[in-house]
Amino acid sequence: MDKFKFYLEYIQGKYLHKNKFNQKEVCELLEISVSKFNYIINRNDLHKLPKFSYEETIRKNGRVYKTYSFDIFDVAEFLSKPLSVE
Repeated sequence: MDKFKFYLEYIQGKYLHKNKFNQKEVCELLEISVSKFNYIINRNDLHKLPKFSYEETIRKNGRVYKTYSFDIFDVAEFLSKPLSVE
């Protein structure tokens, strides 16, 4: 069984009937904290995360709030790739 199919089945088993994931769910799959996720975003190390889209909204206090969305196939593909040495 190839790694992509393995991770796809793993994700489908963990999150039944879901194809899109939010930031918290992806953090659980990647086994990183939400703080680490935000650190990666702020440092612009986007190669350390699966492909994602985001939507910005402005709150009443004027702060920008971003909602991240990940596709199941992008997450499975990211998990199936070998880790890069830094």
